[in-house]
Amino acid sequence: MPGLELFHRVSEPDSAEARRRVLALGLEGRVAFRNVEFPSHRDALAARGGGDTPALWDGARLHAGAAAVLAALAAAAAEERGAATRSAPLRPAPAALADAGGAPRLGAFSGSLGAMDLAPLAPPGLATLLRRKRWIYAVAASDEVLLAAAVVDAGVFGGAFAWAVDRRSGAKLFDRSRAGVPGLHLEVAGLPGPGARARCSAPGLRIAIARGPSAWTLSVAGWGGVRAEAALDAAAAPAPFALVAPVPGGIVRATQKAAPLRARGEVRVRARRLSLEGGHGGVDVTAGLLARETRWEWGFGAGLAGDVELAVNLCAGFGVAADDPGENVAWTAAGPYRLPPVAFVLEGASRWLVASAGREVELEFTPIGVHAERRRLGLVDVDFAQLAGTFAGRLPAPGGGSVAVAGLPGVVERHRARW
Repeated sequence: MPGLELFHRVSEPDSAEARRRVLALGLEGRVAFRNVEFPSHRDALAARGGGDTPALWDGARLHAGAAAVLAALAAAAAEERGAATRSAPLRPAPAALADAGGAPRLGAFSGSLGAMDLAPLAPPGLATLLRRKRWIYAVAASDEVLLAAAVVDAGVFGGAFAWAVDRRSGAKLFDRSRAGVPGLHLEVAGLPGPGARARCSAPGLRIAIARGPSAWTLSVAGWGGVRAEAALDAAAAPAPFALVAPVPGGIVRATQKAAPLRARGEVRVRARRLSLEGGHGGVDVTAGLLARETRWEWGFGAGLAGDVELAVNLCAGFGVAADDPGENVAWTAAGPYRLPPVAFVLEGASRWLVASAGREVELEFTPIGVHAERRRLGLVDVDFAQLAGTFAGRLPAPGGGSVAVAGLPGVVERHRARW
């Protein structure tokens, strides 16, 4: 991280408060104090375009005035906390979500959670049934096609969707979604590893997602001659990433992401066939006792960065504080490593920018197709859009420096729900 220079005067009250704040935030090892009563320091402040004190130089910008300096110091401290969190080794994933005392095992982990059993964490009653949500989502993309599908059990109702886009032409090949009743039309099992399964069986749409001993499989069948079969190789993949986090307004959620998974299979629409061979993908297994209202922006991509297999998962919202990296993670062959917090910004009609405050993560997402849903079912109101496209830009590398990304296939999603 760049060093900071605090330009101050010894007898000035605002400068004294800035010095105290440096010590209170633990930044004394990063901040150089420049007393402008010395001519050389006064000249250095003038060279940076300043004159009044206190002022803080961050290597690129001068923050002048007490309020601006205190805000910049707070941001620097948050950056250091985030960097420490991201650089800390990921712990092995626990076998159960709850400890012996019934408390959730919160944290970020490498490896597969043993189970996603919410029962030990859930108080009895109708409120728990209304809060309980679980889903499995799978996506795979090759040079020819992107295929995505999800099955969602939201407690008292459920839903499923599957869609595919021709990556060369941008044409949508099919787009199917259904609402249903958990246990009747759909099911999501609570395992994140071998034995996990999700199914939807509704008029015009059948989806099956399952985790076998060495691979995830995805099968889709729908009206209009739609057939898709995909296998995502888990045996050759790096360790999954798992996060167990508290939920403001709810209780807890657990999510496990597996990527980059080598893909094979094909998508068929009547006589047309597109191959998934040589592609990559990922799987998201999530279960939680969520808040009545949820909001997030989410992005996922998997493929090649040069000749290196790479995947990235980024999320903003979902009850995570702005300075918390949450489930932001990238994978190389060595395994998952955390990324800083990001924001999703829609620029113009079709250009998304996903970036961290320090621009360590800076990705532009260009969409080629969209799956959108708006469901109003009594007390339930779900509004989301998922876009298929490509990422370009840069990510932090696990050992320092950055990784260039170009043409990485993936999705971006904006979700709003009262459920």
